[in-house]
Amino acid sequence: LDRAVHAKGFEGVLDEARSAATDLGARPILRGLLRISHLIRRSGQMDPSHFLPLWRDRCLQLGWKDRVSQADTMLQGQGPRLLRYAPTPEPPEWMLTMEGHPRPIQLLSFSEDGRLLATASGDELCIWECDTGRLRHRLRQPSGRISLLHFDAEAALTANSVGDIVLWDPAGGKAVQSWCTPGVSAMALGEDGILAVGGWKGEVSIYRLGESSALLSLPGLSDGVSALRFGPAGAYLAGGAEDGSLCIWCAKTGEVREESHQHSAITAIDFAVDGRLAAGMNDGELRIWDWRRSRERKLPAHGSRITALGFQEDQLHVASLDGAIRSWSSRGELLYQWERDSDSLRGVALQSNGRRWVMGQEDGTAVLWQRSGREQHK
Repeated sequence: LDRAVHAKGFEGVLDEARSAATDLGARPILRGLLRISHLIRRSGQMDPSHFLPLWRDRCLQLGWKDRVSQADTMLQGQGPRLLRYAPTPEPPEWMLTMEGHPRPIQLLSFSEDGRLLATASGDELCIWECDTGRLRHRLRQPSGRISLLHFDAEAALTANSVGDIVLWDPAGGKAVQSWCTPGVSAMALGEDGILAVGGWKGEVSIYRLGESSALLSLPGLSDGVSALRFGPAGAYLAGGAEDGSLCIWCAKTGEVREESHQHSAITAIDFAVDGRLAAGMNDGELRIWDWRRSRERKLPAHGSRITALGFQEDQLHVASLDGAIRSWSSRGELLYQWERDSDSLRGVALQSNGRRWVMGQEDGTAVLWQRSGREQHK
């Protein structure tokens, strides 16, 4: 049980226990588990000493003398201490609602410094200021609906299903360059103007911005490329595919450094400073892959497709299409969690430091949230 709690979190173990109790028709056990879950949330503390007195009082009311005795033993420090439930977070602060798209927003991306936000709907691209909500530029993809959006420090990239790629200047609000790469399905910008492009057939090529011929063609993935990301200093490139395959290449030589295979389509990936790779999947599963040491850590799954993730120092921040925002420590401990149920969500993007996130809505609005000041201080 202790190992299970460490791997899945106390709430994850309770969910499995509740499900098992329901299947077995064990109603008294189910009521007890629900009560435990409620008391843990009410105490909002990781330290068992805050939770156990509540549980002891409840057992005393029900006349469970053996449970009272167990609680007394644990309070005296003589019994096991298994609780590792993350503290209840402060509610996030609603910042801005950005209105400007006539159709649902499907793609969103923060700039690397977090000061600008790009949103795409149909063939329209909007650039916003995050602090004020001011619409800086309204741009249009020359040939059809935008299917890919990538926002970096000094440039924004869009592509449509035909393969027309446009490089935009967010400051000037104009197209800098355009070219066609048929079948493009994923993009990533690296350092010194290096661009990686993946296709629906699994092919991956590296270009230099401003040049039409590829610098390097990498050994392809086994299915359509769904995510690309350069590592620290641009030394490595990671790619994920629709069939769950993952690959890490040397960005300069194209040599395959490591491969892995997951059970669901890869939807988001990011490198940590130490080289570890986080991968989010279409079914909400989440892995941290220490590929140099051949180690893999599985984190509790989200309820829907993971749309964005990012490392910041020793923390991993994750967003999914069901409106869940979570932050994890390097040891797999849940540090922050917030969920917003909404059937109108079409996309979720996350700042790399996890402080702000934006949700694209069915009505064409983008709602920007940030953690409360107290929660950020914690």
